[in-house]
This record gives sequence, C-alpha cells and structure tokens, in this order.
Amino acid sequence: SGGSGWACVRMKTCYFPRVRRDEQLDKTPPGSGRHDRLPDAAFEYRIASPPPHPGPGLNVVAYNIERGRNLDAIVARWLSHRARDSDVVLLSEADVGMARSANRHVAREFADALGYSWAFAPEFRELTKGARHERRCAGANREALHGNAILSRFPLSDIEVAELPAFFDYRARYMARHGRRIALIADVAAPTGTVTVASTHFEAHSSPAQRLAQALALAEALARRDTGQPMIVGGDLNTTCLDVTRLSRSLLRNPLLALGVPRLGVIERHEPLLGALGERGWQYRVCNRDACTFSDRGYRAHLDWLLVKNLPCGWRCEPSVYAAFAGRRRYSDHWPVALALAPAPPGRTSDRASRGGLSRSVRRPR
Repeated sequence: SGGSGWACVRMKTCYFPRVRRDEQLDKTPPGSGRHDRLPDAAFEYRIASPPPHPGPGLNVVAYNIERGRNLDAIVARWLSHRARDSDVVLLSEADVGMARSANRHVAREFADALGYSWAFAPEFRELTKGARHERRCAGANREALHGNAILSRFPLSDIEVAELPAFFDYRARYMARHGRRIALIADVAAPTGTVTVASTHFEAHSSPAQRLAQALALAEALARRDTGQPMIVGGDLNTTCLDVTRLSRSLLRNPLLALGVPRLGVIERHEPLLGALGERGWQYRVCNRDACTFSDRGYRAHLDWLLVKNLPCGWRCEPSVYAAFAGRRRYSDHWPVALALAPAPPGRTSDRASRGGLSRSVRRPR
C-alpha cells in the first residue's frame, strides 16, 4: 500500500488526493520536502482474465500517448491495426482526471478496451491544466495525475515504482507540477515464463549526463530483481542529443541537431546512456529500428526505445515503428515502437546478434 490517502488495490477503484492550488506556492527546495514527491510505492492496478494469445513468443509495444487526449481515435486504430496483437503495452504520459483528456483514466480505459490487466503509477500531480494550449480545455481537473502504465494480456505481479533522480523543478514553471520521474516495474506471467517489464519516461528538461544518471538508476533498480529472467524496458528516453538545460550553447556546438536526430549512430555518440546500458547487458541495437519515433512542427527525432536483457539464446527479434499512428492532431506526437520476440525456428539459431542470443528480422513501418 502507499502513503496517506493512497491505496494499492486489485479492483477498479483507487483514491488519489485532489489538487490543492495553494501547493503551487510552496517554495521548498527540490528533494527536501513532501511537495516534490508523491507517496512511496503509490500505484493502482487490476488483474483481468487474459484474452486468447495470438501465437508463440511475446509482442511488446512502448508508446508515449501524449496525455491520451485522442484516446478514442487511438483505440479505434489500435483494434484495426496489427498493434492489437501486442501482449504488453508500456505507456508513458497517461493522464488520470485531467481536463485536457476529458478527465478520463487513460490507462484503465485503454486496458478495458483491450481486455488487459493494467497498472498505473503517477509521476506528477498537476497544478494547472497543462501546457499553454491545454489551458483552453473546458472544465476543471479532478485527480490531476500524470504518469506511466503497463497494460498486459497476461497477469501482472510484483509491481514496483522505482524513483529516478530529479534534475528539474517544475513548480516555478508555467506548467506547475509536483512529483518526480519514475519507472513502473512489474512481472508478466507470459506463457514462455515470467518476464519483468518496466515503463519509464526520462526527463525532457535535461542534459545527456542527467539522462545517463536516470538510466543508471533504472538499471540498478532492475538489477535488484534480476534472477536471470527476461527483462524488457520501454519508454520515452528523450534522446534528443541536446543539453536542454543549456540549449543555446548546445545548438551552437551542434547546429544540425536542431533538425532532429533519427540516426542511431549519431545518438550513440551524443547520448552516453545507450553505451552504459549496453555495458550492463541491455541490448538495444537489435531491438529498435533506426527511424524517427517523434514528430512535432517539423522537428523529428528518435526518442522512444525498447531494450532487452537475459533473453534465451537464439530468439528472433523483430522491431517495428507503427507509422500508421503518425499525426499529433489525430493520435500523439510519438509513434508506438514495437518488438516481436519469438523462439527461432529449428535450424535458424546460428543467425544471432553479435552481443547476446538474438537474431534480427526487420519489417518496414506500418
């Protein structure tokens, strides 16, 4: 269970504290008071009866749903797209009780549409309606929460919230909020055995060194659960290659980065988190297409990732980017990234990645 006023439950209902506007006036330095933290281990979840499994292996999708403002359109497209075969969906930027997303519980409603189990943990308690263009939304916030979620065809267990280092104080910004970046971690009872998954969202207002620190904190939290079972991390890692804390200086040094960075080789040179995770056994090259996953007002970048560890030797790995979900006004400013994992057919196990036991098969985006 969580702290005061919070509950961790198996059913649909969970109480979250309502926003008090006067919290925005609190000037306690970041990291020293209750206002920049939500109660420890605060999350809610529900275990559903698993729907039929479409085939062998495991299909995982990571998706920054951009608040879930366009949830109905996303769900309709999802159910008519091959995304419907996903077994685990790792969501970031999911709202609960925000006026900009019609005060809906985005993760729960998405999971209900799929018939999946789900878990949600808030990163922030919002003190406004959001960004400037979101202030025009009708109505008032209710629970005013924003965070990460895991949706799963299979039952979830051993759910955990891992806090990541905080580097940015949102309380003095126009989009005032209290909280911290997190990773939501759970075990999935897949037919192939237990798989540990984590849904995360690294800080956008950060430098490459700060994103590295968040990656190392996540790797450490997962290492404590590592008993050799397969592990998968997915989410928006904000790999812009820019030091957003010193944006002008960063762009003067690398002006081409202002155009966006979809190429993996460039990202590896500017974002040390990928190499650091690779040194700790996390594979990313065979798990991601070298492609854009984010587009907004002409800026395109590869921000969303799936990483794997401890997968059985010889498993096939088929990464995809679901470009059918492109279009911020219709869906989200991010595109879902997907990974299909399956045992290799007999006689194909020799075609393996150089680091680990994965073979790779690549499809074009759909």
